[in-house]
Amino acid sequence: MVERRGSGRVFDVEVTPVFAEDESEPSGAVALFMDVTRLERLESVRQQFIANVSHELRTPLTAIKAYVETAEEELDASGTVSRRFLEKIDAHATRMTALIDDLIDLSRIETGAIQLEPTRVRLAESARQVLSQLEPRHRLGEGGRDVSVSIEIEPTLEVVADPLRLEQILSNLIDNAIKFNRPGGNVTIRAEQQPDRTMIIVEDEGEGILSEDLEKIFHRFYQVDPARSPERRGTGLGLSIVKHLTQLHGGSVRCESELGRGAKFIVELPPRASVARTARQAIVNGTGSR
Repeated sequence: MVERRGSGRVFDVEVTPVFAEDESEPSGAVALFMDVTRLERLESVRQQFIANVSHELRTPLTAIKAYVETAEEELDASGTVSRRFLEKIDAHATRMTALIDDLIDLSRIETGAIQLEPTRVRLAESARQVLSQLEPRHRLGEGGRDVSVSIEIEPTLEVVADPLRLEQILSNLIDNAIKFNRPGGNVTIRAEQQPDRTMIIVEDEGEGILSEDLEKIFHRFYQVDPARSPERRGTGLGLSIVKHLTQLHGGSVRCESELGRGAKFIVELPPRASVARTARQAIVNGTGSR
């Protein structure tokens, strides 16, 4: 196997000697070059994926084991366990469950197992439904981080999309906007209707993202600040899922941000969702994430 210098392309080379009928020594050779660049890249992604999954699963499992052992040591005569340790165990178990769920979703999207069922969806209703599901998790309006969320979308504005997958896109974006916002900050969900597309915008007032990280945040397992507490860390797969699902609808997603000035995520959907495209086709055509 050889790599063409400077090109990044990798070839599998097989060389076979050629003999003339009356000669014992080869008079030439035939070389077969097979371009295996894509296979090598896929193998590299697979290896990195396995390494990342192993690391991400090991962290909560180690924490769960440690807290269980500590809780067992702190059993009192009545057999009760410190609530603090049980809450830690539950938090890490929840994070691990979310990671596994996201892994399954991402795998199904990338292998083409998910097919869209587009219909006309009222965007404001979909956003309100997602927010109602997120409220208990973030204790909105009950103290906590005290983040307020406003939906500024015309009630009649519709998009053609798979309702379940559209909610999944919104859920990941809104959840991140709340989680990484500043205490007392605002999250704004709005939409702009253009002749050739609908723009869905989720904007927060958090710490923002460095310009060099804006593309990387859509990669699997990429986290802007790995040192964040478990309460604020995600699975590192949410934005990758958002990107794949948006592309599956024939659209795109991007982030605009400045450090210290919040982040704005913009999803652009075409007037009509493409029902023929699958996630596998999107990746083969070069629109999937790296």
